[in-house]
Amino acid sequence: MLLGVVSYNFLEVEWFRLGLPIMLIIAFGIPHGATDHLANNFTKTGKFSTVVSRQFLIGYLSPIVLYTLVWLLAPQFSLVVFLAISAYHFGETQIMASLKSNSKFTCLHASWGGFLLSILFFLNPEETQLYLNEIIGFNKAQIIKRGAAMLCMIFSIGFILSSFLLYKNRKINTKQIIHLLLDTFLLCSLLWFTDLLFGFAIFFACWHSYDAILLQITGFKEVKPNFNFKQFYFYAAPFTIISLLALSIIFYLFINYEIPLNPVMLFFVFISVITLPHMLTIKQYYYRIQPSS
Repeated sequence: MLLGVVSYNFLEVEWFRLGLPIMLIIAFGIPHGATDHLANNFTKTGKFSTVVSRQFLIGYLSPIVLYTLVWLLAPQFSLVVFLAISAYHFGETQIMASLKSNSKFTCLHASWGGFLLSILFFLNPEETQLYLNEIIGFNKAQIIKRGAAMLCMIFSIGFILSSFLLYKNRKINTKQIIHLLLDTFLLCSLLWFTDLLFGFAIFFACWHSYDAILLQITGFKEVKPNFNFKQFYFYAAPFTIISLLALSIIFYLFINYEIPLNPVMLFFVFISVITLPHMLTIKQYYYRIQPSS
């Protein structure tokens, strides 16, 4: 977090402000989703396998195709769905990593993830408005700020009530709550001192993706005791390289050719349709490595 805050506020070199989050996303963000086939195999069989089965491909690609069609027919609805599944997915990984406990705390997942996105939009209404205008033509920053503030309060209440009920039912303890609150405070501090893209990129790489990698390593160690970061990156390399090549080709085409597509819209659609099957796959994996108590 300190690296992000210092580099954003004191280093005036724009390429570094942009380069740091890009490097972190390449290092953690892309690889954390490049092993979904491994997670799926472990969930289904309890074994470590690198096989990319036909069943997995159909189950993974079908939501991508369907969600893309929904984007074409109803972009506003699709954006809401994307924010909702992202909030839940971020919350689920954060709670699993911070509490090191039950993965089925649905209300806590949703409220924490919803709070994160709400505070991000509340602190950066103008930037949020710029991107929403590109995606769905919405350009009222004041409405965004008021709406985000209201959602912050709602999700905060949900977070407090969920934590209290879990504590009362002895699902989590005081130490776990303090750890989660401290982590949330540090993250909010990062978002306060940076802008929307920079702050989110640091969170996505250093909080979400890094924690997701640790959780995958923890699970795979059940059947491969010597599994570590080095092996994780080895197995993640093929799909990581494919992803980087695809992004490079898209970037090259937009720079060198007049493609009649909105690049911001295309980026959000691409990220959202990939997020859906990833979230569904990892959700089942979390259930496998951390069953209900």
